[in-house]
Amino acid sequence: IRDRDPANYEIFYFATQADADNNVKALANPYTNVTPYAVETIYARIQNSLVSYCFNTISFKLQVFDSANPPIPSEIPNLEYCDDMSDGDDINGFYEFNLRDRASEILNGQSQYVFDIDYFEDPQYLIQIPNPTTYTNKDVYEQTIYVRVTNNNPNNVDCYSDTSFKIKVNPLPNAMTSVFEFIQCDEDGTIDGITDFNLEEADTFVALGDLVLTVTYHLSPIDAASGINIQTKFPFSNSKASKVYARVESANGCYRIVQVNLMVSSTAFPPSYVRELIACDDDGSIDGLHVFDLAQTTSEIIAQFLPTQNLRVSFYRNSDDALSESNKINPDYAYLSEVPNNQTIWVRVESSVNGGCFGVAPVIELIVNP
Repeated sequence: IRDRDPANYEIFYFATQADADNNVKALANPYTNVTPYAVETIYARIQNSLVSYCFNTISFKLQVFDSANPPIPSEIPNLEYCDDMSDGDDINGFYEFNLRDRASEILNGQSQYVFDIDYFEDPQYLIQIPNPTTYTNKDVYEQTIYVRVTNNNPNNVDCYSDTSFKIKVNPLPNAMTSVFEFIQCDEDGTIDGITDFNLEEADTFVALGDLVLTVTYHLSPIDAASGINIQTKFPFSNSKASKVYARVESANGCYRIVQVNLMVSSTAFPPSYVRELIACDDDGSIDGLHVFDLAQTTSEIIAQFLPTQNLRVSFYRNSDDALSESNKINPDYAYLSEVPNNQTIWVRVESSVNGGCFGVAPVIELIVNP
């Protein structure tokens, strides 16, 4: 009726043009549509409230659409991933997300064939995300994604509902990023380079002292990444594997993998080994003393131990000096014996990489015959 006084007019609704023209079979109001989701044409008769034969008719279409029913934001789980090297930096808080991984939760049981989901960066729904399957967050570590769910019927213009969810990039734990060399002394009585390790002793090192982190050990990086086939920390023999892979995991499930090389230092002298250096007292002074070349024994002494250990040998007058590494005898110079006729030289053998494992024994006998 546009700008006319509605008090002077009556409006009735009909299913057909003929019914509207004849003013018969008027539809009830409120009206329930007959066929679900179908387009129905409704005919309106506008007539003078005092003179019913003064009327006009007009038609309009009616159609019912299902409304979207997404959950409220607090009911949609965060889309979370651990930071990684996919963008060349695993500590920057950015990640490439597939936002459609939350489509099922957003549809809330409704059909993906009936509803379209659009993703936006802003709560005003002005900045649409064109490629939701390859979206990198704009805010470091955490960002809200705004979602509009729309009935995709081509006749629909305003049936939609809005919601939102969060995307999160969880930081990796602060763990060792280089290979850890775990060195154990071979002190089990058998000089074979095989010994038991207590892997728990490596926890502090690979986790950089953070005891809140969980550390497990695995035989391969694939097992470590999957968190399967966890090895017993003690005892763990290097006969089983010469290297293990530590999975250092934080409470959020993010982890780093640290390679742990199991190194054995075998520096215990064979119990029966003795090296005699014999000289005649022919230096012009009959005193039972003589000059000896201790350096000539170095290669022979090293040969008593397992190869490829990078060992160093040093010489001392007594066990106390050998244990404390004091008053060392320099083998680069000729050594004049200090005890007539027979003197014992103590030898210390240790790794030149890590002097923590060492062997000390009275293995050189200096003998001066008259």
